[in-house]
This record gives sequence, structure tokens and C-alpha cells, in this order.
Amino acid sequence: NLVSNGGIATFDDVPVTDSFELSEDSSIFDNLSVYKYGYTLDGWYTDASFTNKATYTCMPDNDIVLYAKWTPNSHCLYFNPNEGTCETKFISITFGSACGNLPVPTKEFHEFLGWYTTEDFKESSKLTSNTVTMNGDVTVYAKWNENVYKIEYELDGGTLADKVEKYTVTDKVVLGMPVKAGYTFL
Repeated sequence: NLVSNGGIATFDDVPVTDSFELSEDSSIFDNLSVYKYGYTLDGWYTDASFTNKATYTCMPDNDIVLYAKWTPNSHCLYFNPNEGTCETKFISITFGSACGNLPVPTKEFHEFLGWYTTEDFKESSKLTSNTVTMNGDVTVYAKWNENVYKIEYELDGGTLADKVEKYTVTDKVVLGMPVKAGYTFL
């Protein structure tokens, strides 16, 4: 019997559900493969508490139960600040574990909108949780929005046509000339 503990086992490319038969002296591990997304097989054991590693090279003359022991994979989550600054370049994450608080990058005159797994910032690629279930190294990209600044005018009884009310640091802003009867604007 095989207890794959969430893995998918095949023997000679045939799926194995719980048990399979081998003749005595047949090789056990040569044709047995097992896979579990996000994990690496740490070995086969003869007990469910993983204290006795199976050392069989051939099938013994009695029935056996083998238990798969898995170790979660660790991968790197790389941070691309997209012309901003991020003190954390990458973190190592164990599969299925919380990665903790993600770093918050900075970019002058910009607001950070989040980390995305695609450079085109599709909403479906935004990281929305601190648990990342990746099965390989991943780069995430910072998305930015330019800060918008407000202009308030104190016209002291004058008027101003075509008021510019908002701007960003990349806008070319030309302020109009206020008008007040009997006065010249300097």
C-alpha cells in the first residue's frame, strides 16, 4: 500500500490509488514516481510519523505500507520597484506559508498602488494576500499613480478665468493672470 499524503503516485506510468502488487524481489522505487504541487518528496517511510525511512531495494516477501513524506519548496519573491526604490530586493517564501508584510516601495511624487505579478498590471495579477502559493521564483512589479496636487487661489476680490485647479509634477502648468478693477497684477 502507498499513502501518498496528498501526492499523485504512478508506477510504470499507471496511476496508483492506494495499493498495487509487485512480485517478490521486484524493484520498488525504480518505476515509482510521485508528485505534489509545491512540495519535494523527502522520502518513503514505513510509519505515518516518519521515523523509519524505507530502505527496500526490492519487494520483501510480505505486505508493506509506505508513507510519502513531503517538504514544502522555498522560492524567491523578487521585488521590481519600477523606477521607485525598495530596500527589500527579495524574500524567500516556503510554499503555502504567509510571507508577512510585503515591503512598501517609494517613488518621489507618486502613490504606491500595490504589487502585481504582471508588468501590465492586470487587476487579476495584484497580490491581495500575504500567502503566496508559487511553485517557482516570481518577480512582482510596483504599480504607481502620480500624486495630484490642488491649487487654491486667494484673489482678494479679483477674478481669474481658466483656473488650473490640479496638476502633477509632469504637467506643464501655466497660471492665468487675475483681474481686479483698478489694480495691476505683478
